[in-house]
Amino acid sequence: MERNYVKENFVLAVSGNISEAKAIQLGNRYFSPFMGGEEAIFEPARFVNSGYVKILNKDFAQSCLAVSFRGLPTFDERYRQIDFLSTILGNSSSSRLEQKLRHERHLVYSVWSSLDGGVDTGCLSIGTRIKEENLQQALDLIFVELKRLAEEDITGEELTRARNITLSSYLFYVERVHSRATAMAEELLLNKKIKSIEEDIAAIKAVTKSDIREMAHYVFSDQPKINIITKNPIEIKVSL
Repeated sequence: MERNYVKENFVLAVSGNISEAKAIQLGNRYFSPFMGGEEAIFEPARFVNSGYVKILNKDFAQSCLAVSFRGLPTFDERYRQIDFLSTILGNSSSSRLEQKLRHERHLVYSVWSSLDGGVDTGCLSIGTRIKEENLQQALDLIFVELKRLAEEDITGEELTRARNITLSSYLFYVERVHSRATAMAEELLLNKKIKSIEEDIAAIKAVTKSDIREMAHYVFSDQPKINIITKNPIEIKVSL
């Protein structure tokens, strides 16, 4: 409590139907007694460059496969590019992995791509729920799609779809006053500045096909970190 909950680590973000004067008045009334201290400084992230395969045997009805690569810090100027990449890869019913693994090959129960980001690092992860006997084939096809994204431009239709998904998601997010206040507080605490909504929209609209190909090359040139939960001991071959 004494290390983290001090005024040097505190931001009061206000959004909605309230005046600046009223917000300052309430802030002074309820938060001015905050004690002082030192700004929290965290150890830099240590990224694992080597790849690995870890298999955990559990008696579950479905197997789970997760493949992770290096990503970007949340406030990196290129973050919208990796956001598009994740969307095209596995964040919608029309995404590449959803179409290839689920609809065409019927190999997985579900498949998705997700991003996790911190102040100084991040990761892109691909996950599936799957039958054990389909693990190797699904993994091979995932790597085929990753290679294609790193070597070939996406289609104009994919770019438009990813932009529309990202833009609509962002606009719905900032319409919620709680979400807007939370985003402003996080930006100020972790990035020392707040981007305007107009700046964020411009960044979304600026992403190009070559941006996504270059980002895919950066992300997928990392050695994959593969984690599997499945019922029986198995061997997995990796050929990225």
